[in-house]
Parts: sequence; C-alpha cells; structure tokens
Amino acid sequence: MATGGASLHSKQAPVIRHSAPMHALGILRAQLLVALLARGHSVFVSDVDTVWLRDPTHFFGSHPSCVGVDAALGNDCISAEGDAKHQGWLNSQLNVGLILLRPTPLALELVARWQGQLERPGTAHVNDQDLMGRIIQMRHVKRAGPWSYVQQMPAKRGDDVNAFFVPPPGAPAAPPSLGSQHARTEDFKGVEGLTFGVLPVDTFMGGHTYFSQRLHERHGAAAPLVVHATFQFSHSHGKRQRFREDGLWLDDPDAYYNPTNGFLTFVPEVPNWKALEREVLDERRRAEAR
Repeated sequence: MATGGASLHSKQAPVIRHSAPMHALGILRAQLLVALLARGHSVFVSDVDTVWLRDPTHFFGSHPSCVGVDAALGNDCISAEGDAKHQGWLNSQLNVGLILLRPTPLALELVARWQGQLERPGTAHVNDQDLMGRIIQMRHVKRAGPWSYVQQMPAKRGDDVNAFFVPPPGAPAAPPSLGSQHARTEDFKGVEGLTFGVLPVDTFMGGHTYFSQRLHERHGAAAPLVVHATFQFSHSHGKRQRFREDGLWLDDPDAYYNPTNGFLTFVPEVPNWKALEREVLDERRRAEAR
C-alpha cells in the first residue's frame, strides 16, 4: 500500500531512508500501533530486516528493560561493554526497528504524538526514527532504574521547541491522530512521566555488534535473541547478503546455489610483499645514485 506497488525486491525500489514510501510506511505503522494500544493490547514491532534466533517472550516478562515500563526500544549503541556497564547506555540513537509498547496512557500518548508528527506537512524528508528521538528528548530523561529511564519535562518550554519543525504561516493543519485527543502537532512536547526501557545490545544485536564485532562468538557472551541488519550497505540487497553469509538467510531457491552456467572461479595471486618492498627500495637507491 505505502510503496505504491513498488516491489521491495526491485533494484529500483524507492523504499529507502528519507523517501516518500518509507515515510508512508512509518505513518501506517504509527496508525496501527495507536489502534492496537487503544484496544488494550501490548505490542512488539520488529522491522523486516531482522532474523529472530529465539523466542523473546520470557525476556519481555522478566528483564528490567521491559517490566514496569510504558515502552522499550532498541539501541544503536555499538559498545556492548558500555551498554552493560551503564545498564542501557544512551550514547547513540534509539532504534524504533525494535519497539515494545504496553497499553498505558503514556505509551498511547507517545505513539499518538509520533503519528501526529509523521502526518504533519513538511516532515516527509525526516524518517520516523528521527521524529521519535525528538519526542523522547534525551536532555530531559533521568535514570528510573536498571535499563530504564523516565522523561521529566521542564516547567517552561523555553528553547525546547525546535524551530525547524514549527509550521510556516498558512500551512495546513495535520490530520488528527487516532486514539488520542491530546496528540498535538505544533511542537515536540515530550511525554511527561513516560518510562521507557533500553533493550540491551548484546541480546538485541545490530549489524555492527553481530557481523563486524562478532560479539556473540566471544567467550561468555550472551546468546542473542535477534539480529537486526543495521549499519549495512546496499539497502535490502546488502542486508540479505549479510544474513546469507552467516547462514541466517534460508529463503534462497536451490537454483541460487546451482546456477545453470556454473560459477566463475579464480585463484588469487598473493603478492610477495617483501620482494616488492626490496624492489622499491632498490629503485629508490638507484635513483639517488644517479
């Protein structure tokens, strides 16, 4: 629906960051979340560029990042040591590709504000994750407990409103958000009292911690629940290849590994670097002797 019929598998697929289809997908997601929360459902949303390795049900019911909070979000932190030391290290952007929401008034207000900002004219070039980050204002959050924080807004807004997002004179009003009468769209007022958890990066792994750092292969490392293909190149094609290389992509047909015309193979020639270095030094000496 949101892609206008464009295939996500097409090399020309426009569903990328800061694109209109991606923005439309963000609006649809927020609308669905508001509707589900308003009906009293707890919701966990996972982006499609993930591979789940284990059932997260027990984690959601026992870990302090998910118990007693209104919401819990993924984290783009790439330091598992720092994340563990600080029990949820907010040194990087929260990631809405993994988000747990409880059916509380504050969670509903958060998502309704998010929807309102997404529907607002002039925000099509801003992705939904950036908009969520502007609502959960890091400068106004305080530690609530292990792996959790609470938002405490100042009594006066002052310079909290980002002038870039103030609608220009004569701009049409954004459509009202579903399921909430208080979802204002004229500024980025935070959600006072919102408690949110930060999902640990050694359990909810991103592309850097899994594919590059190989954190899960270290002695004593936690067994990840999910791999989220963040920090990757070449859009969906690159993400699929990363999963494929680690044996996590099982959707390829047999023909992919047994092409009709076979494979192109070659034997790489490894240079003798010491010999090359001697040759360069000898040439330099000859040049100096002339």
